[in-house]
Amino acid sequence: MKLNPDCIRDILFAIESLSKPHSLLTSDQLYQTSFLSKYTSEEIYYHLQQLDWSGYIITPNHNKTIDGTFIVNDLSPTGHEFISNIRQDNNWSKVKSISKEIGSETLSTIKSIAENVIATAINSSMGLN
Repeated sequence: MKLNPDCIRDILFAIESLSKPHSLLTSDQLYQTSFLSKYTSEEIYYHLQQLDWSGYIITPNHNKTIDGTFIVNDLSPTGHEFISNIRQDNNWSKVKSISKEIGSETLSTIKSIAENVIATAINSSMGLN
């Protein structure tokens, strides 16, 4: 399956909106959020795996699924930082545009672009351009 950056972003928003201390989220709970209504359960599950393998979400040790349901503890610090960098639609549009322009939509590339978009915005706000 091809990585869908919008699905990644929407999953992170869904996890952020539902997560609470000392609780677990299931993929079934995530499927029901308005953030993810436009994606199939297979697409969401695939992207949850990608987020887990890339360290953007925290899952229970050695028990990421129960009866085929993906279990999530929360966003990782990396996930929180990433979602903060792409939260604003204008920043997200810039990240996606640059990613498409250079022909790479990997999570590491998107994260790097997002960090640079934010750094540029910071420099501009401080008059450092």
